[in-house]
Amino acid sequence: MIGSNYDYEAARTVIFIGVALTSLLFIFPAKTIDTGIFKEPLFNNKVLNFTFLISLLLVIAPVYNPFLQNLLGTVELNVAEWFVIIVLCIFNLAAVEIFKPFLHKIRDRSNS
Repeated sequence: MIGSNYDYEAARTVIFIGVALTSLLFIFPAKTIDTGIFKEPLFNNKVLNFTFLISLLLVIAPVYNPFLQNLLGTVELNVAEWFVIIVLCIFNLAAVEIFKPFLHKIRDRSNS
């Protein structure tokens, strides 16, 4: 992106949405900290699900709401930019899940 003709507002928006979504999606691995994300039901906590959906709307709103676009300096994203964000979020979730067993071993050793 740097050194190209890429729009700085779009880059800022991609970074904003990417960081916000990654942080928001982290609630699911944190919810299942002692097991894998797919070993327990993901959507059994209604309050967490409601909070997640409201937060998701609040994260996406600055991309499509003109008032929030002006306030935060964001722009609408195209499909390719959304694809990059989603792939990076999935990669981040996978990395957390891959490292959970190692963290459990470290925790178990320190408790012994």
